[in-house]
Amino acid sequence: MVSSSVLQAVVSSVLASGRSVSVGCALGADELALRQVMASGAASRLSVFAVGGVSASGVPAGFWRGSAVRAVLSAASAGASMAWWAGGAVSWPLRVRLFARSQACASSVLRGGPGGGAVFFVCGGPSVSHGSWAVARWCVEAGVPVVVFPVGEGFAWPGAPWAGVAGRFVPVAGSGVWSLGSRWVPCGRPVAAVQASWGAGAVM
Repeated sequence: MVSSSVLQAVVSSVLASGRSVSVGCALGADELALRQVMASGAASRLSVFAVGGVSASGVPAGFWRGSAVRAVLSAASAGASMAWWAGGAVSWPLRVRLFARSQACASSVLRGGPGGGAVFFVCGGPSVSHGSWAVARWCVEAGVPVVVFPVGEGFAWPGAPWAGVAGRFVPVAGSGVWSLGSRWVPCGRPVAAVQASWGAGAVM
């Protein structure tokens, strides 16, 4: 099961490949990814999709207790590309805004060209990490390549049927940090096509 050091290694691998990183604004994996990009001095290659925003007087608004507000504001100050209110107006229900924010983040992968993908660090099965698995399912159905790193002893893969696209998770080929993850392979695609040289994009 992966640790924070694995997440940091994944982010470092993405940056070393010359790709950029898109990330949400939550505590946990999002915050760790944000801080790793910042520590690498690569804020110019970081895009942050925030559920909230900042008022004209500089006061954060629209966030919730699960938001990594301090890390988000630090990224903004360092020159990261910021998508404020990425999930919609504050008048929308929080659950809707959080999911829409994640959709916006994942959609940035499609605009980034070949070699990108959505990376998930997921604790538990769909009944535990409902939000993460829901966004992963949306990515699969939207054609966004997906890699999942299992977190914690209680991790469980989703049972069938899981997504509207037939397929399965298979271990990422090769060695190194990426070999700890599993990639979604749609039915009809050769398993041999799964590579360790993941270009990457969004970290969820």
